[in-house]
Amino acid sequence: VLGEYLTGGVLPQAVLAHLHAAKPAQSLVPPVRFGIIGFGVFGQFLGKWLVSSGAGTVVATSRKDYTGEATAIGVEFVKGNNIAEVVARSDVIVLAPAIVAFEGTCKQVARLGSALSGKLVVDVLSVKMHPKHLLCKLLPDSVDILCTHPMFGPQSGARSWIGLPFMFEKVRVRQQVAGALAGSVLQFFERQGCQMVAMSCEEHDEYAARSQFITHFTGRVLGNLKLSSTPVDTQGFKAVLRLIDQTNNDSFDLFYGLYKHNSFSRAQMADVTNAVARISHDLIHFNEQSAGLSALLGRVGASKTASQAARAAELKAQGKDIISTLGVGEPDYPPPQCVQQAVQEAFDRGDHRYTLVPGIPALRQAICKYLSDRKDMHYQPDEVVCCSGGKQAIYAAVLATVEPGDEVFIPTPAWVSYEEMTKLAGGTPVTALRPAGYQLSEKFLRAHLTKNTKLIILCSPCNPTGVVYSTASLEAVVRVLQSPGFERVLVLVDEIYEQLVYGVEHKSLASFPGMRDRTITVNGFSKAFAMTGLRLGYATANKTIAKAMSSLQSHMTTCPTSVVQWGGVAALEKTPPEWMPDVLKVLRVKRDLVMSELAKMDGVKSYTPEGAFYILPDVSACFASRGGKPVEKGGVTNATEFATKLLDYGLSLVSGEAFGAPGTIRISFATSEDQLKQAMTRLGQLVRDLRAT
Repeated sequence: VLGEYLTGGVLPQAVLAHLHAAKPAQSLVPPVRFGIIGFGVFGQFLGKWLVSSGAGTVVATSRKDYTGEATAIGVEFVKGNNIAEVVARSDVIVLAPAIVAFEGTCKQVARLGSALSGKLVVDVLSVKMHPKHLLCKLLPDSVDILCTHPMFGPQSGARSWIGLPFMFEKVRVRQQVAGALAGSVLQFFERQGCQMVAMSCEEHDEYAARSQFITHFTGRVLGNLKLSSTPVDTQGFKAVLRLIDQTNNDSFDLFYGLYKHNSFSRAQMADVTNAVARISHDLIHFNEQSAGLSALLGRVGASKTASQAARAAELKAQGKDIISTLGVGEPDYPPPQCVQQAVQEAFDRGDHRYTLVPGIPALRQAICKYLSDRKDMHYQPDEVVCCSGGKQAIYAAVLATVEPGDEVFIPTPAWVSYEEMTKLAGGTPVTALRPAGYQLSEKFLRAHLTKNTKLIILCSPCNPTGVVYSTASLEAVVRVLQSPGFERVLVLVDEIYEQLVYGVEHKSLASFPGMRDRTITVNGFSKAFAMTGLRLGYATANKTIAKAMSSLQSHMTTCPTSVVQWGGVAALEKTPPEWMPDVLKVLRVKRDLVMSELAKMDGVKSYTPEGAFYILPDVSACFASRGGKPVEKGGVTNATEFATKLLDYGLSLVSGEAFGAPGTIRISFATSEDQLKQAMTRLGQLVRDLRAT
């Protein structure tokens, strides 16, 4: 069976009986001169059998020096991957490199030209259409080709090859001498007792995808579950563990080659994924009444910020006095007057129909100019995708770049939806709390990035901390991602608050050398221009990613609201130059007011935000475990309980646990000063009550 494994070379009794009755293998006359190019594990295994059976002499070469191993089995080794010498001294040239290295090896052999005349080239790869195509394309017509696949290896063929399948196709065997050589090669395997399978390379790959590849794929998947022996192992489970051991001991290069160079394998992997989904569906819904909802919802929970806002609204509807404006990230000021006028004018002139999927050209051009003038980021309009809010832009970017098996690293505290979007895309979110000061370092990044990391999500200025990433932090990201092992990692930077900074400079990662095409920058009009309900955001990325995001959007919202897009153009081109400085001046006063009140609260610690309009005070000193009021007397044990109890005091805030920041609560100060003063009074009262033991 293709891909079948015999553990430890142990054979069934019937096969052993046949082995004992078999005649000793006879030497080929005259002896054939074999040359093996690629003398790794399988090359050594094959060379040992050729020599020990008397099939002929063997000379080998490889990139790595295997002189010691070759001498031990009677093979002459030529150092330095000297393919020319091996070819000159051989009749039969066996190509046995890794699948991923085969094309390069084949090109090196082909450069020898006339030196190959009259020789037979044999490949022993586990995929067949790939080598067949390359050999026929690259080797001169004077060279004959035999494609083979000994479907066993050092483990399953350690003691005997009797009954083990050997697939072959005489791709180009026309010369008298080469024909005799091909016959000698096939005779060698036949005399070892192999089951000789004459088959086209195309037919082989179709069968192998459903057997050898699926065996490796299954073993790798199960191995990823970290299964191990238990006191109650069944025979079936023991077989599973053997499969895991055997497949995972093979090189990943082999596994990748079986996938990359066999188109049937890719289709087979999709079939397996669909089969798992079907079986899971049947199991979940067996003998029960379905609610009609997708199992996808089981991956995510509702937004905790939205849930808290809904709870506050419910209490207010009951007539309770609840201050809720500090719990949501929404400015209390209106958009610039020019935005409101532009939206109305678009209606008046009939610009209320569908637009191009990525947005109207005027808006994308305005975005390109804004980024170039303000951020030193240079993009073309076809690298800009306008969306129905920054949230949709982030989700589209995640869907376009993340797939099952990918890890997405999210330094926390972070906005609640990054993690849930990653799950919806099938990725695995990896979170880690940033060190004191909430900046980034090489050490921190390297501790949490892995070979599976596909995307990093950053936010600057950050929701919920208000931190603006320093130049040093961004340079640390650049250094790590430009070092070996992280070449495939992309970065999504949420810059929705980039205009809202207080006395510090905001820099964009995409402006750093080498990062433009590896960075997806998301921005929008909700926060700086107070256009939250109008839902207009955008992303900039390289053309491949931008096109993918646009394609996804075409199947979701089609395009952002047409008239609002004209409002976006006005926001960038017609907003008075004094408008934003005036907004920042007011926000800074509000920030300082809240910071002053928090400083008066015993045990509450706060970091002064440099941007956005959030403060994330640490209230853990109020918890029962930290000296606060005992639980039996009405105390709390975590920030979620603190936020819930705060509703009894008439204030709605979001627990920092929603953002991956235990012990904290988030305060939005983008509301009226009167509301802020009342809110701080109510928060201060709860802090005093919990601290009074």
